[in-house]
Amino acid sequence: MIKPSKGLTIMQGDFYQSNIKSKLYLVAEYWFLNLLCLVISLPVITIPPALFALYHVTYKWVKEEGGGLFKEFFSGFKQYLLRSYLYSFILITVLCSLYLYVQLGINSQLINSFTYILISLAMIISLLMLLIHQYFITFSVMMDAPVRHIFLMSFTFAIRKIHITIFLIISKILLIMILIAFPYLLIFSIFPVYVFFKNKFLLSFVRNALKKY
Repeated sequence: MIKPSKGLTIMQGDFYQSNIKSKLYLVAEYWFLNLLCLVISLPVITIPPALFALYHVTYKWVKEEGGGLFKEFFSGFKQYLLRSYLYSFILITVLCSLYLYVQLGINSQLINSFTYILISLAMIISLLMLLIHQYFITFSVMMDAPVRHIFLMSFTFAIRKIHITIFLIISKILLIMILIAFPYLLIFSIFPVYVFFKNKFLLSFVRNALKKY
């Protein structure tokens, strides 16, 4: 059972003496985190830092640290603001390039070897970004390291632990499919719970690597 983080509690005293109330409070924590992330993401342009902030809070919960839900969320929002936009820009650029190159190959009247080379490069880079994407945000909140180190570590871990990478990709696809099919589930804390267990799961593999940061 997940224990509520001591640093993120809102209520104290007899409330925690009851196991049922403790579980209800835990559900409330995830629900408030989910709601906060959704509200902050409404302007759309704030989605990247809000996502990083959600990972930041759940990582604090994994380590049973933190200074309060709202404080930690907005602390993570500010801390990873520039990094989140840089990462999103790179990811969007890669995906758009892949789309354009594929369209070029489909619609081109004269498909030559140069077109195939562009499409192949775009697909390879997109595949690399797909692998890196599984770990970049998680490793960003786990260690205070430059972006290039996070990219390198994400890529290295994705290749060395390819079975974990495939599992994460499949689980995320299933989660996205569920949310697309049942969008009203966004009001529940499915995604924060997924992120919590992802952070907890990956932390068990990279504890030694984190010691140098």
